[in-house]
Amino acid sequence: MNKLIWAIYILIFLSITSCDLVFEQQKPGDEQNNKVNYRDGTYTEEGDKWKYGNENATVIISNGRISGITLRRLDNIGKEVNYEEWVGEKVNGYIMPNLNKYRLDLAQKMLEKQTYDVAAISGATISSENWKRAVHKALDKASR
Repeated sequence: MNKLIWAIYILIFLSITSCDLVFEQQKPGDEQNNKVNYRDGTYTEEGDKWKYGNENATVIISNGRISGITLRRLDNIGKEVNYEEWVGEKVNGYIMPNLNKYRLDLAQKMLEKQTYDVAAISGATISSENWKRAVHKALDKASR
């Protein structure tokens, strides 16, 4: 009986210690040690094409970090849209999202977090996802 109790104590001890080791490996703040150090330069990529054209992004990398992001909406012939027409007002029965505000807000979020992986903007979900895809492609180029 005494050996059984000792065996249970040892099993409990080993279980607790192995859990501590798993949690120790995932300390907060370690994410920064795993971040990609990008090659400096300017990278421009596009998101997927859809009925309104497509979105593209230019990402500037300085000192291995994202230092600037410019997001654009291109029409079906590849020309940047007039953002004055996309201000959140109803046109022909359809509300045109405020693309200028959305693209600036999304770029700022990505810049602050140093990643493309941020929440999409409600009201411009497709554009947001395409901008994120374009930034992801640009960062992928910068990491090679």
